[in-house]
Amino acid sequence: MKKIVYIIFLFCYHVSLSAQITSGSLLEKELSFNTFNYWGFMTKEHNILSSGLFANITNFHSENLFSSIGIGYGVRVTVFPLILEGYKFNGKVKVANPNNIPVYQSMNNLLDYSGWDFSVSVCPMPYINQLSEKIVPYIGIGYQSSELGFGELDTNFKIPTFKSRSSYINSSAWTWKIGCNFYTKKLPFYIVVDYEQSWRSKNKMMKFNGINVGLFIDFMLWNYKDRIKIYLPH
Repeated sequence: MKKIVYIIFLFCYHVSLSAQITSGSLLEKELSFNTFNYWGFMTKEHNILSSGLFANITNFHSENLFSSIGIGYGVRVTVFPLILEGYKFNGKVKVANPNNIPVYQSMNNLLDYSGWDFSVSVCPMPYINQLSEKIVPYIGIGYQSSELGFGELDTNFKIPTFKSRSSYINSSAWTWKIGCNFYTKKLPFYIVVDYEQSWRSKNKMMKFNGINVGLFIDFMLWNYKDRIKIYLPH
């Protein structure tokens, strides 16, 4: 896995491709793009800081737990080709067989699934054509600090975390993800879709995978008409 990511990364920084850009493009004249110029262009076209809401579906690799459907909010710091992300999320998980879950039986057999998710990703694709300005895939690794539990949160904890509930299961894990950003030309929003899976869990019984779909605000696009135009040499 590490070797594949490394090879892709090197490939992107050594490949140069030429493209014909029409007058309807974000740029106003024909340019010859190489990878470095492309990421410089993307960084100036899209704000470094963006935030938004997302929905997620998480599937636990346990016959005793059903999938969790939750919502969350997060912040992204983007300096192409790197993306740094931080999310706070909450969801509910229905227990299939309470007798096999190492927590006290919760009301309605529901457990709260909550935590924080942090990751760093790289956008490996070089500039190919105008679609490269709108569809930007990425791959990354991260860490999810989370728990399954129920009961009132302990108010002595400034940030709810493990042991802050009357009963809990540690579901934290290192994760990897692959996803895609879908940018628009004039609207100050973009869509994020990614697949995430645990690969090194503290609790071996709590492996999981899930899909996240988010809507983020790209603040720089509020001043769309005043955005910086980059004129790169041929």
